[in-house]
Amino acid sequence: MKKILLVDDQAHVIRVVKLGLEDGGYEVDTAANGSECLVKLCSAH
Repeated sequence: MKKILLVDDQAHVIRVVKLGLEDGGYEVDTAANGSECLVKLCSAH
């Protein structure tokens, strides 16, 4: 399964897009801002 890191500062956007991506077969992780995104990217590699 392919993974996507979805970043947006609006929670409702994350919810809607995440559901669509998961329905498409993706594993989705989320971040609410750039700093959180960088932390998740660095900890994943």
